[in-house]
Amino acid sequence: MCTITDFISEPEEQQLHEEIEPYMSRLRYEFDHWDDAIHGFRETERKKWFPKNREVLERVRQVAFDGAVMPYVHILELAPDGVIKPHVDSTRVGP
Repeated sequence: MCTITDFISEPEEQQLHEEIEPYMSRLRYEFDHWDDAIHGFRETERKKWFPKNREVLERVRQVAFDGAVMPYVHILELAPDGVIKPHVDSTRVGP
């Protein structure tokens, strides 16, 4: 694992949040997950992004996924008391 400090700037983080928050805020937090790995979460996948956010996500794709084609971005938000338990992700999650 590699940590890159300030890879996404605060303004970039804010613009990503501004794009997804209107949709995410309409979702309910879920407490049942198919493999019992997550409790207190809401999630979605998104394919189309505003141009300024596409640039940020392309940078993430190049560095984190070695440029692999990943048409959807998985968005997961935890409730204040939400948890992700130790688990092995499904193979469909990514490379």
